[in-house]
Amino acid sequence: SLSSPVLLQSFVDDKLVTVGQGMLSLSFLGYHYRGTNQEQNIELSFDSKFIPSCPSDIGLNIQIYRNGQIYQFEFSNPTLPTKFVLFGEILYSRKNKN
Repeated sequence: SLSSPVLLQSFVDDKLVTVGQGMLSLSFLGYHYRGTNQEQNIELSFDSKFIPSCPSDIGLNIQIYRNGQIYQFEFSNPTLPTKFVLFGEILYSRKNKN
């Protein structure tokens, strides 16, 4: 599994801004964010079975889209976005084997 502190970014008034911070983890269960969003404590879970690949700005962030909403997770460690993308793709592949 992987885990890292992240900044949560999303669109507010048509601008992508930091709206919170917390921990993002990725395990066989999927992606899980625990932290804040606009000063409210939240938890978000995304099943990796339904995410074939995360868009990424390499060395900076990964993005997950759900119901027309972007959740962009920005990392301070530049190697982690690529690790999250690759591990997520492996989990997607394993969960969708017939």
